[in-house]
Amino acid sequence: MKSLLNRKAYLTVGVLIFFMIMIFRANSPKSLVEEIKRPYKGYVSNIYSIRGGYIIRIKTETDELDLSGCTNKFMCSIDVGDVIYKKADDNYVTIVKRSGGKIIELPYLYINPGVRKDFRWPDEWDNKWMEAGLETCDSCYCEEHLEKYKFK
Repeated sequence: MKSLLNRKAYLTVGVLIFFMIMIFRANSPKSLVEEIKRPYKGYVSNIYSIRGGYIIRIKTETDELDLSGCTNKFMCSIDVGDVIYKKADDNYVTIVKRSGGKIIELPYLYINPGVRKDFRWPDEWDNKWMEAGLETCDSCYCEEHLEKYKFK
């Protein structure tokens, strides 16, 4: 009987540790940091809606990238055919509009203010791109601008 209780205790502790690790990993800023570090140059080949959000597909010379979690300013400014330049270690993108060639520089990814407090967030980025966290991540994404890209 005692060994059965020990097994249950070990199993319970193991399950708790597993869930703690999963929560720790889910709240990690790792993917955000990797995306900010990654440079690319390409054009917007597609914008599509999925589960209430929007995905931007960028065609580069060697790859296709699917972007999400972008700032509202970025989402409201982008159209299929626009050219995008993203420097390494920067949370800004430069957009060259296909119609007229207008050049716009905007914050790229939404940065939740809580992410900046995470010990895994790079110290040198603590006070950079503060405007990328001022908007709410779940706001409308300029529905009137993106309406044409909704799946019908």
